Amino acid sequence: MFGKHDSTNRLGWIAALVLAAGGMSNTAQADVTAASGSSVPGSVPLNRGVTLSLRWNLSLSYAAPPNSNPVTVGSTALDVGIATGNGCAPLQTQNRQLTTQVTVGNIPYSTSVTLSETLSLPTALVVAARQQGANVLCVARQFVDTSSSVPATAVVRLPLQSGGIGSTSFSLNYIRVRFDDGALSRIVDRGEALSARARVRYQGRGLLRATWEVADPTSTLGEPRYRPLQTLHRRLAGGGETVLESPPLPTFLPGLHLVRLRVTEPAIGDHNLVLRYYVQQQEAGPPPAPLALLEPPEGTRIAGRERFRWEPVPGAVAYRLEFRPANRGFEPADGSPPPDDAPPTAALLLPGERPEAELSRLVGDRLGPGPGYWRVAAYDANGALVARSGWRRFLR
Repeated sequence: MFGKHDSTNRLGWIAALVLAAGGMSNTAQADVTAASGSSVPGSVPLNRGVTLSLRWNLSLSYAAPPNSNPVTVGSTALDVGIATGNGCAPLQTQNRQLTTQVTVGNIPYSTSVTLSETLSLPTALVVAARQQGANVLCVARQFVDTSSSVPATAVVRLPLQSGGIGSTSFSLNYIRVRFDDGALSRIVDRGEALSARARVRYQGRGLLRATWEVADPTSTLGEPRYRPLQTLHRRLAGGGETVLESPPLPTFLPGLHLVRLRVTEPAIGDHNLVLRYYVQQQEAGPPPAPLALLEPPEGTRIAGRERFRWEPVPGAVAYRLEFRPANRGFEPADGSPPPDDAPPTAALLLPGERPEAELSRLVGDRLGPGPGYWRVAAYDANGALVARSGWRRFLR
């Protein structure tokens, strides 16, 4: 349970206790002969953190009267982990010293003592244990006294309450986050109305607590910094589906934005509930530079998950891979590609370091059967269109 460094610290602590006690006779050997623990509550829920009241019961036995009375007994650290048989595989070790002094009586020179403490288990640790397949958590300590280096281990077993992603009475089975048009990514003009929604399927009865959060272009090029937009509290019962609507999303600052739904109750672990949208600059500027498409070549028949690739654009922080079916009224009569202002039917928003993508099933469904066109647009950190290709034809 303890590593080499912890063992060295523990032995040094024991030596200090021995010196403080004024020394011990070689014949007065003592041991913590038994150690056990208990907890209130005796199990752990999955939908919130919990504070445990722990009691450690120790029995001490001596072969001869101790030279120093009372004696000191204690533990230097505490492990929280996954129960394994009679042991405890640690997920977290806390350096928490717990000691007491106890007076030893006459023959048979034995005594007992109880130590108490509280311990807070965060939801994140419980979820991490569950994701490793744990059904029972554990809290463990090793106890020694002033005259012995032989520890006694006490383990408290804490069953996890059964159920889905949540507590025994309430769990979430499915969460789907999309923009208001069903897309996973969007490019919008400054000031354009935009919102998101989440479809949540649940079972049982309980409180759903979630917060819509957004990270704006001041942080999305590095480590995103999210700020709350709206916190929702919804009492649900009976099982079924509910929809969580976001407030209007900010679209005044040009550049890349991230919006997410952070569910705090019941606990669902680390789920990727993040959408991306890009606010493009509308002010007049220089025309976009040409962007070179690489593959597939003109007229290629798309049969599966072919990759679309193009030349990277220096300074681009986002690409928009756009598609439109043929024969929608914008194609010239001579069969040449549509003009630049022909609107796309479907698109994928991609980060600037990724100049390639596959044709997703969702985009394919929107295009339908038959020939189509694709092109790529590149945007800088200010939301300005800096490069764009022409339309290239493909077959399906």
